[in-house]
Amino acid sequence: MAGELDAALISIASLSLDKTLDSPTLQGEYPAAELLAQSGLAASGISAVALGTLPLVLVHAGCHRQALEQGSRVMPWKLLLPAAEHQPLLWRDLERLGLLPLQECLAADAESLLAHLQTEPHLLPADLSLLEGRPWREAGLLAVPPPEPLVEKLWLLVRAGDTEQPQLADLIETLRLQILMRYRDQP
Repeated sequence: MAGELDAALISIASLSLDKTLDSPTLQGEYPAAELLAQSGLAASGISAVALGTLPLVLVHAGCHRQALEQGSRVMPWKLLLPAAEHQPLLWRDLERLGLLPLQECLAADAESLLAHLQTEPHLLPADLSLLEGRPWREAGLLAVPPPEPLVEKLWLLVRAGDTEQPQLADLIETLRLQILMRYRDQP
């Protein structure tokens, strides 16, 4: 028997529209609306609910720290990113900035990402909480602030009108509160 999906949590990373990052703003629905329009979900009665915004840091393997500090030219630093079709706004924004070459990591599992970080000088945009979990904690990764503020916007995709259901309304409020509390805890 096939079940129904009530909601889907999605993440959209990009440069911060709000350069001050003074609060976890829910800056309109442009990125989610763009995503919905491109995917064709909007026509099927799906709506996007903004949950909040979290700042991202750049994580790297501690073994490359000296190369980062010296601006190594032997192995140039690259930004390691998920596949472009998974984070198109992040790719677009970082290509526009042109700070570092971009390196696509097709396998988004922890082991593949860690292997890239430990073998070459890569910087991976991530939420600071990533460093707290396994296997990331054991890898000796370090975090540095990005030169331009990067954020992860979190959205909940639901069927149009379902946000009025008590269970989903409670879930939305709980998620927003958790995101707000995590935002306040980050430097």
